[in-house]
Amino acid sequence: MKYELLITAGVAAIVAMTAAHLDGQAPAKTAPPAAKRSVPRMPDGHPDLQGMYDLATLTPVERPAGTPLMLTDEQAAKLEKEVATRKSSQDAPINADRSAPPVGGDGSAGAAGNVGGYNSFWIDSGSRYS
Repeated sequence: MKYELLITAGVAAIVAMTAAHLDGQAPAKTAPPAAKRSVPRMPDGHPDLQGMYDLATLTPVERPAGTPLMLTDEQAAKLEKEVATRKSSQDAPINADRSAPPVGGDGSAGAAGNVGGYNSFWIDSGSRYS
């Protein structure tokens, strides 16, 4: 019973924070007037929320120290292009005849103590900034 109450309180807090955040956003300039928009509905009248949602984004949860509060469109485009270039190079086939990494890793940054880990194929970090 205690856990159910704790989970319910946590979910309610998240919903409350999300609603407050969304209310503070300016409406999109290209959105049609509210009278012309319609929400798809299920046969019972509830909103139809079925589908696939992609939440991948390059926008970090916490802004690194020293970065600006907002990126210009040009800055975001430049960073998105750098990410696309890096992902493209990481998608290249590896040499099957390569030797094992040195003991303790090669000194490069990476997962599993600099000796390997999941490659970029398994991680979807998004391709655009929010």
